[in-house]
Amino acid sequence: LGRELTKLIPNALTPSHQELDVSNERNIYKYIQENLPDVVIHLAAFVSPAKCEIEKEKAWVTNVSGTKYLVEACEKFAPECYFLLISTPCVFSGKEGNYHENSLPYPENFYSVTKFVQEIIIQQSKLRFCIMRGNFVSFEKYPYPKAFTDRWGTYLFAHQLARAILDVIIVRATGIIHLVGNKKISMYELAKKCPNSENTQPMTCEEFYKENPNAVKVTKDMSLITKKWYKEYDIDG
Repeated sequence: LGRELTKLIPNALTPSHQELDVSNERNIYKYIQENLPDVVIHLAAFVSPAKCEIEKEKAWVTNVSGTKYLVEACEKFAPECYFLLISTPCVFSGKEGNYHENSLPYPENFYSVTKFVQEIIIQQSKLRFCIMRGNFVSFEKYPYPKAFTDRWGTYLFAHQLARAILDVIIVRATGIIHLVGNKKISMYELAKKCPNSENTQPMTCEEFYKENPNAVKVTKDMSLITKKWYKEYDIDG
């Protein structure tokens, strides 16, 4: 997603992990003080639910402490900046689907907990902010041999979500916004839309957990709707 945003905003600062380690408070303060950003798009995160469940401290430091440091640095050195967080439908339980911006969060795993706490930190800040939730994958070969037929989302590809984020930045929308595809599809249907993925095989969640009984429970229905944004986006568009 960061690469796609860079294509749309070529003059943006895109610090590497070495240049801006979000777990390093001093590093963040120094970077923000030196660069005084007008807009901050916070993409840095530890995103694997399975790894977050095992490496809880790393997940917390990266997702929660890193967000806290970044917000505090912006409040101190760039208080007029526009702060955007890319969050996730995984803050919801995944039992109902079609979650809107005011639906009640109910995280199912540790990764989801850290993302929900991220959102709280930003909502309690003094900054002008927008929290955007959405499902996305890169427009490239699906990375797994199988895909779930019974795990759903309102997916977009990364380049489509990047354009949607730019739409938000242009109008400086605030609050929580869902950037959603206009079709609720399974991960298997999503995989079939990815290039060079015709050999991806179908699989149910039940089959996966039978083969992997200790696997972290994932958010099953990640589908979103929006009551606050003016459009849905077409994954086939």
